[in-house]
Amino acid sequence: MRNNIVNNMRLDLDHERTRPRISVRQGDTKTRSLHFTLMQSGKIYDLSDVLVAAVSIVKPDGKVCYNDCVIDGSEIQYEVTTQTINVLGECIGQIELSMQDGAVITSPEFVIYVYNKILDPNIIESQNEYKSLVQQVAQAEDYCNQAEQYKTLSENAERNISAMESGFTEKATALEEYQNEISGMQETLRQQADDAITLINQSVTEASGYADRAKSSATEAAGSATGAANSAAGAASSAAEAAGSATGAANSAAGAASSAAEAAGSATEAASSATGAAGSATGAASSATEAKNYATGDKNSAKFYYEKTLELFNSLQNVIDSIGYPKGE
Repeated sequence: MRNNIVNNMRLDLDHERTRPRISVRQGDTKTRSLHFTLMQSGKIYDLSDVLVAAVSIVKPDGKVCYNDCVIDGSEIQYEVTTQTINVLGECIGQIELSMQDGAVITSPEFVIYVYNKILDPNIIESQNEYKSLVQQVAQAEDYCNQAEQYKTLSENAERNISAMESGFTEKATALEEYQNEISGMQETLRQQADDAITLINQSVTEASGYADRAKSSATEAAGSATGAANSAAGAASSAAEAAGSATGAANSAAGAASSAAEAAGSATEAASSATGAAGSATGAASSATEAKNYATGDKNSAKFYYEKTLELFNSLQNVIDSIGYPKGE
């Protein structure tokens, strides 16, 4: 406290009848302070749980002063105001403590005796003084305003949270629908891939069969060509023998008829061999044509099923590309 004169008082909570007193001259303003120490059971009362300390003083004219005090350690300090001591006579005071849990403790009474000056032309008119109450009311209003602001902030936060929850719910629903759609597309793609693999395997099997037939026909054609060549060689041999027989007939008149007959037989045999060779050549050509058709024909050929397999594979790749799946390396 900044005052020059300090009056110490002990107030015993166990002895209500004891009323300590001090004397103050009227008009001694801002020069005095009262330091109160509360006692209980012979010990200093603990002020650690006190929230507010105030002094209430009833002046001789019935007016009331109610002001805040300062808590300093184990002391309660009060600066004497002008209104407190502007009426001559005994002023009855009490200390009032408001605890943190809402409890209120009131001290025993004390007395401030106000005596007069010889002359004071500026005596202030006695009035009620409620500095502590005014401050507490103002503080309470401030707390109410803060509580209202916090309430508004809380309501806004609740609305924002509700909006966020609604947005999260909508996004979760959309995500679930998208996942279901992706699952359906995956199942469709899986089924199409299975069907394509089955068809590819069938096409490969049929193409392999037609390739085997083409190979067999080519082998038969080669065999027929070999037979034709052998028949042609036999015909040539028979023709040579016929020529040799004719030569022998010219040299020998006696054996001309016989040689001629043999030559005719040999010629006939040569003609038959040539005819057989021609038939074998025709069969070889037919077998070769059949082999070509099995290999490269427009329908039911190895080339036809290869092209169908390639077309199906390209279609399957387009389906994979359309849904964004990565291509195989």
